[in-house]
Amino acid sequence: TLDASSEDEASRPRLGRSRSQHDTARRDSRPIPFPKLRAEDEAPTSWLIPRVRSALYDSENLMNAPSIGRKTKGKGIRAWYSSYTTIDWLHDDIREQARLRALRAVGGTRGWWLNHVWDPIQGWLLVVLVGTLCGLFAGFISEWTELLAGWKTGYCRADWRLSKAVCCRESALECEFWHAWEPRALNSNVAIFVAVGTAYTLIAAILVVRSATRITVSNRGVSSSVETSVSPTVKMAYYGAGSGIPEVKSILAGFVIHGFLGVRILIVKTLGLIMCCASGIMAGKEGPMVQIASSLGNISTRIFDKYYKNEAKKREIISAAAAAGVSVAFGAPIGGVLFSLEEVSYFFPNKTMLRSLACALVAALVLKAYDPFGSGKLVLFQTTYDMDYHWFEMLAFVIIGIFGGLYGALFCRLNMAVNRLRKTSFIGRYPISEVAIITVATLSVSFYNPFTRVGLGELVGSLFQECSTTGDRRPHGSPSDT
Repeated sequence: TLDASSEDEASRPRLGRSRSQHDTARRDSRPIPFPKLRAEDEAPTSWLIPRVRSALYDSENLMNAPSIGRKTKGKGIRAWYSSYTTIDWLHDDIREQARLRALRAVGGTRGWWLNHVWDPIQGWLLVVLVGTLCGLFAGFISEWTELLAGWKTGYCRADWRLSKAVCCRESALECEFWHAWEPRALNSNVAIFVAVGTAYTLIAAILVVRSATRITVSNRGVSSSVETSVSPTVKMAYYGAGSGIPEVKSILAGFVIHGFLGVRILIVKTLGLIMCCASGIMAGKEGPMVQIASSLGNISTRIFDKYYKNEAKKREIISAAAAAGVSVAFGAPIGGVLFSLEEVSYFFPNKTMLRSLACALVAALVLKAYDPFGSGKLVLFQTTYDMDYHWFEMLAFVIIGIFGGLYGALFCRLNMAVNRLRKTSFIGRYPISEVAIITVATLSVSFYNPFTRVGLGELVGSLFQECSTTGDRRPHGSPSDT
């Protein structure tokens, strides 16, 4: 009797409850909708790489869907996420499982081929392609960086297309084939050095500024959409500036930034990186190579619908591409895999680790075959040690480590202070002028120091050479030759 009365009491509506409270409770009990999606028929088409239409998303084999559109959304067909939102990992996994069920439903020889050969091999084909493209891009960037950097001080008489290191390697000890600019006025060498380097950085800055993306900001300060028309609420996003690693980490964590890993930013980043490194300012190419490699991975996924129509699967290829970017930047394939595993990736299963290693190895082999430095090495500062260190040198190593940590902390604080100053002052409104002023000041000071006059890679390469008591083992073009 007590239980029955309790049930009746629980089922009887409470007297003090209004209709609005009932409506609120009913709304709260509704299932949480998925993020804002856009159907396949509204998705832009790829003009750079044609997609290979696979049976994984073929309308004949996927739930007997007659067409691809809004009616089939949620059955494995791709849905586009709006920019500046996050993907739904569970939702994409459900789509992948629906695709696999439809694929396993295909019988006969065609079904065996799709399930056991074509579907598993697509990921390996992509990572091999991405690794090859990363090696070619890295070789192209390194070759033209060394060539343009040499033009600040002279050119090669034997062949103007040769960099200073390659030109001097083919000549005698005095580097007779390298022709330095002849001074016809007071300090004309300094003027040429500064003018050419400033021109390089100005080209890079103009490319970044002209490729900026206009983003409309709502009244609440949340990015809502990307538009091309200028309005009072528009802000500029310079996707080609900086290293790109923080944005790549956000994308791999599920954040959506349309256009950041696209074709336009890939071209801007490649040309801007060449100009920036060749100018002589202390800026390396290691960070931007991660964004370039991730862009290549993102663009290459358009070949196969398995990855192009699933944002979660696409990030597996981008993780492998990030490993290839570090591999070609440092000549360390295993280091690239560890970087992708520990630093940038959010979801990193075992198969992604193996594919990342394959992608990094292919990129390193292609770069070695490209041989941008003409020495058969992956990087300019590849090292070999013939002598072991002495125990008394351990004290110097400890001091260098302490100084490196303190200097790194100071550099990070100064960097944040400069960024705050740029946002709160007039400096942020004139980015090209800021780049020009910093370049002129840096090159004017660094010209008179033989160790800072050479490029950053060449400087590190000369510092990584062992000392010799029998002769000079440093390569031509080192600060001593200068």
